Amino acid sequence: MTAGTFLLQTSPFVEHRLPAAGSFVTLPDGSLGKLGAIPRGLIVATTPRDLPENAPLYPPSTSLRHKGKHPAELPGMVDVRVLQQHGLVVWPALELSVPVCAVAAADSARLRDWHVAWDAHLGERREAAAQLAETIEGLLAKGAHPDGALGPKAVVSELTAVYSTLEEAQRELDELEPDAPAGVDAERMASLQKGIQRFAALARFG
Repeated sequence: MTAGTFLLQTSPFVEHRLPAAGSFVTLPDGSLGKLGAIPRGLIVATTPRDLPENAPLYPPSTSLRHKGKHPAELPGMVDVRVLQQHGLVVWPALELSVPVCAVAAADSARLRDWHVAWDAHLGERREAAAQLAETIEGLLAKGAHPDGALGPKAVVSELTAVYSTLEEAQRELDELEPDAPAGVDAERMASLQKGIQRFAALARFG
């Protein structure tokens, strides 16, 4: 090389486009999740904008790591709430931060499969809640009968335990989809609660 000359060398660059925050995305292992807020350092804009930092909040995934070296000050992770793994609904959602290059927008076929799985999961949870309500109603009927298999105090204990499980199932359904119908409607829940209170009072003073 002679004096005054220099070499120009280009570095490979791959643009990775991200969908909007809140979009469904897939990970390399096939998991489906929802994308969190995009960190400011990952956004390229043609005009200056005052954007929030949106640094990743979730713990980094142990199975997905950066490959190669990169400047530490440059962000490379993005938050994802994983909702499905190995074909199964994950609830509560698994909260992870993953390398941005591991995220891809979910296609329409995957989203159709997800909605089928999600509706089935909700249906199973509603059915479980309904069965708990039927168990309570059966205990109240058998406990009030002279030939009931359980004594009054044992029935009260059983009723309390099953009702607590039912309340937890109702809360889970409300978290899963707040606008969807509950497993057991409010009127039936109130009737069950009154029946348990009445039975407990009879068992105590009867």
